[in-house]
Parts: sequence; structure tokens; C-alpha cells
Amino acid sequence: MSYISEINELLQICAELIATSGSITMNTPLYIDFDQKMASFINRYHLEETQQYHEISKYRLTRSGQYLSSGEARAIIQALMALKKVRIPNRSRFDRVFISHSSNDIEYVKPFVELLEFLGLNRQTMFCSSVDGYGIPIGRNIYEYLKAEFTDKNILVVMIMSDNYYSSEPCLNEMGATWVMSKEYLTILTGDFDFKQMKGSIDPQKIGFKITDAARLDEFKDKLIEGLNLETPSDDNWAAARDKFLAKIN
Repeated sequence: MSYISEINELLQICAELIATSGSITMNTPLYIDFDQKMASFINRYHLEETQQYHEISKYRLTRSGQYLSSGEARAIIQALMALKKVRIPNRSRFDRVFISHSSNDIEYVKPFVELLEFLGLNRQTMFCSSVDGYGIPIGRNIYEYLKAEFTDKNILVVMIMSDNYYSSEPCLNEMGATWVMSKEYLTILTGDFDFKQMKGSIDPQKIGFKITDAARLDEFKDKLIEGLNLETPSDDNWAAARDKFLAKIN
């Protein structure tokens, strides 16, 4: 989703808020959805210092008051419309890819990491606890390190979904942290796992894909290139790397 289309989505929610009868409280599901999407949007495009965001912040329900009036919702709309004119620097949408996975799925995860290495991801832009060089540095506290990943960095969480994933308490904790912190995420299913088996705090309407789906891997590649400002490989080189990956996991 592009910068403008994300603003348009927020504007649509604001219009729905205005149409809501009575007072809008922090317990209103529609406002909770708006607030989470707004926080993710601001974080993704680094808009915290803009005048428009400071204007919007006046009316977020984290303030002392518990109600949002239709007039305040209209003020948010005006600020969002002004954000459309803000020039976004050519910078990464996220700082790091966090691969949330079960160590029992290493036969999928290791070739996946190798594919991302081909695109240019490295220790600074990728975290994967089961692959040497991409996990928690020696001497670091596990929980403090993982906490910092979610609180101090703008991460894209890639969940490698499987039966093993749902049997892993750390994986479920990472899924929960992704939801609580409103982090951008993507679900990729192993070959023996089906969409109908997905559950938990992830959005069932959010499109994921099978790890064996070549076309979706192409889309994922484009998402990483845009999100991390990576150099685009030639079509032939990418196709060769992708097909080598698919041969390994198949």
C-alpha cells in the first residue's frame, strides 16, 4: 500500500467516525482500529516531527479526555489531507526484517535467509535467531534483546507459519508482540500448513502466501526492495535465485 493510499484509508475511517452516533470513546472498535493504523503509518514514514502529526495528536484518546467529537474528527481529516502534501524523504519504510519462526522449521528458514541475502539483506537489516550470524549476539540477555527489537526498531515481522510455529511459546509471544506494538507483518506458510489452520492475533483478512508460491515470492521481493531501499536485481538473476530456493525447499 502506498503512502497516499494509506492516508486515504485513514480518511475513510475518520469519515466513519464522524458518522458514528453519540460520543466516540477509546473503547470504540472503530477508533481503536484508527489509532493503531495511525501509529503504524506515522512510524513507517517517520512523520513524528511534522506539524500535521502534532495536530492529530491533540485529538488522540491517549489524552486526558475520553471522548472524541465529530468536530475533532474533522480536524484530524484536515491534518491528514495536509499530510498528503508532505514530501516523504527517500528512506527505508522499515529498518529490519524480523523472521519469526520455529527452530524446527530450519529446513525452510535457512534457504529463506539465503534468498534474502541474495537481495542484499545482512546482519544489520535481518534478524533470524536460528541462523548463524543473524541471531542474538553472545553475552546479550535474550529477552532484553528481543524487547529492543520490537520497541527500538521499525521492523517488518515475517512469520513462517507451520504446526511447529503454533507449538512454540516463543513464536506465539512474538506474534502477540507484533499485534500489541502494531508492527507491520507478513505471514508465509510452509508447504504442509494450510490457511485454515491460522489462528491467534493475526488478521485473517491479511493476505499471506505459501512459501512455494513463485509469484508471491516475486511480490515479496518487491516489497523488500521498496521497504529497505535495496538495489533491484536483474530479472534473470532473481529468477535463478528464487528457483534455486524453491528447489531446496521442495
